[in-house]
Amino acid sequence: MSTADMVATNQETTAIAKSTASAGAPNAAAAMFDHGMFSQMQRIATAMGRSSLVPAHLKGKTAEETIGNCLRVVNQALRWEFDPFAVADESYVVRGKLGYQGKLVAAVVNARAKLKSKLQPLYNEESGDKFAVVIYGSDGDVPRDAFPLLRAYAKSEDRKALADLTEMGVKCVRLSVAQGKTDNQMWKSDPEQKLFYSGVTKWARRHSPEVIMGVLTDSDLETIVLDAQAMAPAPTSSMEALTQRLEQQTEGEEESAEPEAAADEPHAVSDLEEIRQEILEADAEKVSKLYDFYVGPNGPLGPADTSQVSAWCKSRSAELAKAGKSSGVLFDDGMSATEAGM
Repeated sequence: MSTADMVATNQETTAIAKSTASAGAPNAAAAMFDHGMFSQMQRIATAMGRSSLVPAHLKGKTAEETIGNCLRVVNQALRWEFDPFAVADESYVVRGKLGYQGKLVAAVVNARAKLKSKLQPLYNEESGDKFAVVIYGSDGDVPRDAFPLLRAYAKSEDRKALADLTEMGVKCVRLSVAQGKTDNQMWKSDPEQKLFYSGVTKWARRHSPEVIMGVLTDSDLETIVLDAQAMAPAPTSSMEALTQRLEQQTEGEEESAEPEAAADEPHAVSDLEEIRQEILEADAEKVSKLYDFYVGPNGPLGPADTSQVSAWCKSRSAELAKAGKSSGVLFDDGMSATEAGM
């Protein structure tokens, strides 16, 4: 998409925002139920979807799906009266959920929460999990008498100090590392920054929820991932899965091999190494079964690991064929073990 098209798209977004604002209705809600405005939003989404620089997570399987994804971003940008391309660049998807970076949310809150000045952080002097921030702002000027109270609240979550600050018209929230941290490495490398962005989100949800209503941030999506991991059953190791698969394949045969001892739950890398060792020690029949299990259509591995296991199986089969211990296994791709070793 050309620069002229991008400028025109931004101008269209601004025109919609001004039109709906003058009507005295919430921007996005008014536009969604106005045929002309909704058509204009679709044109913006279509232009965005055609851009080669649109974020990959907004690209759908079809052009219509891409437009639909972009329309969600355009709608959000309209609510905030922000550049839709800037909003798109600060979005991302985790487990099918669309979220926005904390820095974008901070910018939106400062622009739309109707405060006298931007939200400010005040950190305590603790470290580790006790390190905390108070995010504060006001519709008017923050009184000088408020700062000792802010420091007291940051230090020990002093509820009396919070009550006094509220009476002064100072809107604030407190967030500690212990309350907010996830597996995100920034909580270790730059906790001050993470506290600020997560604290601003917490402030907005308490004091100005209409600004970010329905919006998920990076902190929310990190929590979603952690919750999903906590609820997921413990995975079966590769060797346990292989044993179960081979037992099912040999069930009913006159001679059935004893199931192999299951390994302790390994790390993913250890799983792959375990598979490699199994292949290196396997005879021709076992190699064929390993290949069918891991490289077959219902294999348990990802594409990269499946490709690696396929190469190992073919290499081992070629080795056995050259040693006269196999006549050459024919793999699904039509390549024989002997050809695989060439």
